[in-house]
Amino acid sequence: MSFVLVVDDVRVNRLMLLKALAPIPAVEAEDAAQALDLFFTRRPAVVLLDIGLPEVDGITLLRVIRQQDRRAGVHTPVVVVSGEGTRQHVMTTARLGVDGFFVKPVEPGDLAQRVRELWPRSAEGTEGREAGPEGVGAEGGSEAEEPPKEAEN
Repeated sequence: MSFVLVVDDVRVNRLMLLKALAPIPAVEAEDAAQALDLFFTRRPAVVLLDIGLPEVDGITLLRVIRQQDRRAGVHTPVVVVSGEGTRQHVMTTARLGVDGFFVKPVEPGDLAQRVRELWPRSAEGTEGREAGPEGVGAEGGSEAEEPPKEAEN
């Protein structure tokens, strides 16, 4: 099953992000070590990443994800969700190929919409496909799994 990997060292931030994503399946990681373990063993469809992680920062983690993507010939969408929205952070993460950058506090609907936009290009079924524009899987192959839609009130 596809899921969003939510990487943030502050538990309340992770909970807010999980709530914003509901009902899209998501798994939490509180640091880079947990995130990498989940990334390599379970292959998330999308990663939400805080820059200000302890010990190994989010930019270093993003570099590792991109190195693995190059080796595997895939593109894992990564959206930065951080309180550190300096021009330097935005430029550095853009050079590393992030698929979005949100500064906390984030508007939940905007974040969930961005994840939904990225989902079809990143869910299961994209492995082994040729890279298309901007390093994203090209058309063809099996249909990607759609994320759950929000219930209408």
